[in-house]
Amino acid sequence: MTSAPRMRTFHEGERAVQRAAGADARAARVAGILGEQLSPVAGLFLSTVSCVALGTADAEDRMWATVLTGEAGFVQTGPKTVRICAARPEGDPCVPAGASGQVALIAMDFIRRRRFRVNGRVRRWDPSVIEMDVEEAYGNCPRHIRQRLVDPAPFSQGPKTTVLTRLTDWERRFIARRDTLFIATRHPGSGADVSHRGGPAGFLRVTGPGRVELPDYSGNALFNTLGNLWSHPRVGLVLPDFATGRTVQISGRAAVDHRPPPERWGPEVERVVEIDVERVVRTTTDHLG
Repeated sequence: MTSAPRMRTFHEGERAVQRAAGADARAARVAGILGEQLSPVAGLFLSTVSCVALGTADAEDRMWATVLTGEAGFVQTGPKTVRICAARPEGDPCVPAGASGQVALIAMDFIRRRRFRVNGRVRRWDPSVIEMDVEEAYGNCPRHIRQRLVDPAPFSQGPKTTVLTRLTDWERRFIARRDTLFIATRHPGSGADVSHRGGPAGFLRVTGPGRVELPDYSGNALFNTLGNLWSHPRVGLVLPDFATGRTVQISGRAAVDHRPPPERWGPEVERVVEIDVERVVRTTTDHLG
């Protein structure tokens, strides 16, 4: 699902994390997967998915991520455009600051364990239609994608939102059962990004009402997420419950521990993203509370 290739210029944060990981040469090789538009194969893939996540910064420069679902075909594409026809829950904080704001998308096929990322600019952001201009597009490996069926309906049905500044016991219990999340970051000059993370249930650790910690494993060596955080520490998370439509969204500031203690995290964890929580939005449904 490659798109038209280009010479990728990494920004200073990506280069710094690549150097710290000793991955400069590998990143230069992998950069060939990046394209400036959607290939026909990528467009076909996007037309088949029933789940996407989006990431953007709001008017206060807080990063947010959100999940949208729909029947196959709810994502429509051209070589340089993406259109998503899906109702967003009322109260969803993931709203760009204005026209032409930075926005990122990741499309997920959980059954076939495939995913594809698109970064660009907002063209339209309405309650039921989102359009974006494509600036960067590329596929990802299937690692840590948990196979599951996705109901195309639950995230837009009867939502109730609660806005908090700290995590309560409700969020702690909810997070402890999640094996999938999406993380949104951005670089003010190079654009927004949203990435998928997976692991055993509870892999995102709640260490207090104002702190969560996210383990980071080996990946494609591009370090888009961690590079953005090196330059601009704002971060947004969304943890979805695909069975019920409940979500927890977190916006905060992050720092990266490049040498986490193996006795606490295990040998596979290479880094840990430490997130100070600033805002929490809990979305439930009328009948599930």
